[in-house]
Amino acid sequence: RLPGMGAVDGSYRFRYVPHDLAERQGEPEVQGLLDRLNQEIVEAIQRSGLALVMTTRVRGRVAIRMSVCSHRTLEADIDATFEAAARWGRRLNKKFSVPYGSTSEVEAQLC
Repeated sequence: RLPGMGAVDGSYRFRYVPHDLAERQGEPEVQGLLDRLNQEIVEAIQRSGLALVMTTRVRGRVAIRMSVCSHRTLEADIDATFEAAARWGRRLNKKFSVPYGSTSEVEAQLC
């Protein structure tokens, strides 16, 4: 979790970080992978129509932003959105996760 993330003014800002990359998230190449992973999670949720989520930047890193503006939003809706982000994150992480490759090897596999 990056400083500045969490619930603020009806808005949740968070970043999906797979367990296998949690200890390495400070490394520049891993930060880039996480930025792209979180961008793709947002795009997948948007395509599904489940919730209105978008990207934002927190301290220069891509994060997921979910804004809860409607009084009709239920706690179950918020939970479902977090669950969808986790589900898409696990699914998309297979595409992004190359924990021991060099930056050029990682880029080659993603292109």
